Amino acid sequence: AFVSAEVVELFLGPDWAPAAAALIVVSIYSVANFSRLLAPPVIKAVGKPHLLLWLNLVGLVYVGLGTVAAAPFGFRAQLGVWCSFSIVYFAASCLLLRTATGMGWRMQTAPIVRPTLAALGMATALWTADYAAAGLSAFPALAAKVGIGVASYSLLLGLLEWRFLSDLFGLRPMENSTT
Repeated sequence: AFVSAEVVELFLGPDWAPAAAALIVVSIYSVANFSRLLAPPVIKAVGKPHLLLWLNLVGLVYVGLGTVAAAPFGFRAQLGVWCSFSIVYFAASCLLLRTATGMGWRMQTAPIVRPTLAALGMATALWTADYAAAGLSAFPALAAKVGIGVASYSLLLGLLEWRFLSDLFGLRPMENSTT
């Protein structure tokens, strides 16, 4: 999302600048959709596929009515409907997974907390980089942002997952277990 303006300028040209907003929305929606990727198969696996009808119905109604309601306000308002739908989709799929399996919100969202915190830290670093790269052309700005994004996300996720990584790579002595 933070490199969309540079990507659009490099690959499509300056006439396509308004498309950068759509790329931002696709990025945000993709993250929310990916975080719930396993919800529908789990709901089917526990024998409650009819619940997925509700998820699709919520999506159709929300996006359909929202897009029509936002039409008089322009393209960006309609993109806002899609962007906000990512939040609705996330919440609705959590609710349906809870209904199907009894798995609570906390258990469902626990695996994405640390990566989300690292992504927010990366977003902060990239937001700051936007000001620093204001005078650069598209390619150097994109290269700088990609480097900053990779470095900040990797560093933050490494710090947040230090215990797991140190166990994985043998950096900490394993605790002795008695049998």
